[in-house]
Amino acid sequence: MAGRERLRLAANCFLREEPSRAAAPLGVGKRGMGLACAGPARDGWLPVEYRGGIAWVAGRFVEARRSR
Repeated sequence: MAGRERLRLAANCFLREEPSRAAAPLGVGKRGMGLACAGPARDGWLPVEYRGGIAWVAGRFVEARRSR
């Protein structure tokens, strides 16, 4: 996908199955980990490509964004 944003995590955090702190974690993102943004933000959460699917990360854990 042309122009897809790359995100870098500022801290260790859960990657969740829905954009909510109450949602089940799918895994842990490590500080400095790069992820591809998978769509528009929703309520302060960003969808990212993770293990062949989509996970959600809270925007406060995103350190940097850059186009690819």
